[in-house]
Amino acid sequence: GEAAATTFTEAELIAMGERFYTQLGCSACHSLDGTPMVGPTWKGLYGSEVVLTNGTTVVADEAYLRESIVAPDAKIVRGYAAGVMTATIAPYRSQLNQPGTVDALIAFIKTLK
Repeated sequence: GEAAATTFTEAELIAMGERFYTQLGCSACHSLDGTPMVGPTWKGLYGSEVVLTNGTTVVADEAYLRESIVAPDAKIVRGYAAGVMTATIAPYRSQLNQPGTVDALIAFIKTLK
């Protein structure tokens, strides 16, 4: 048959993102309840202003979240170290490159008010 691009509903993406949070090891470094861990919490992250190590402030919109997942060292949040996430997610890189994975993580993050 035709290999059509897979599209997911918002609800499906959120559910997938919640699973990926555990399966891809995100939970080891990112809390959902505001607790700072090795990485910044995901609670209230979407749409918030994030201060970077260089002193600039960016809004954690979809583009920022996508870049931070795909290229974690592009923008480092103040108080956190470069290189940590890049090394940590290396084993999961192929899964992160699957269609829908990053979208699902972003959809899940958006629900964490």
